[in-house]
Amino acid sequence: MAFYAEFLSGKARLSLSPPARTSKPPPPPLLASIPNRTAEGFMDNSLSRDEFEALEQVSRAKPSDKPNACIARNAKRLIGIKMLQHRKNGSYELTEKGAEAVFIKHCIAGLRAVDADAGTKLDSGTSTFLARKGYVIASSAPDRFEITDKGRECLADIDLSAGNKT
Repeated sequence: MAFYAEFLSGKARLSLSPPARTSKPPPPPLLASIPNRTAEGFMDNSLSRDEFEALEQVSRAKPSDKPNACIARNAKRLIGIKMLQHRKNGSYELTEKGAEAVFIKHCIAGLRAVDADAGTKLDSGTSTFLARKGYVIASSAPDRFEITDKGRECLADIDLSAGNKT
């Protein structure tokens, strides 16, 4: 009752703002707490070998398979950058972005294999894509390809950009 009388007389004021917190310091930034990660690594979604291996294993897994240690270790980040999706049964599936990353890795590996050995056989999706883009041409032997100058330039650009990141 006393507060109400003071409030009506103008002596007490009612504050709607939350009380100031001075007891705890602010938490450290997220990037500083994760070893070997920088802001650039999170922004361009550069993946480690282990993360690519996890994507590869998910792409080969059956929908009913439980995730192994590699997938479980990398799932949180891959879900965060929208390359994996969690299923209701506890397994994982690739998103469109994850499938694209796996396909590009296959294409680069296939291009490197053809560059190293012209007799290398490529799977159908990879060979079709590389041939349409003009990176490889069909050789005289069936299902065999030869790398073009454009393909060699592409590999040189990939090696150069990989050298600049490290």
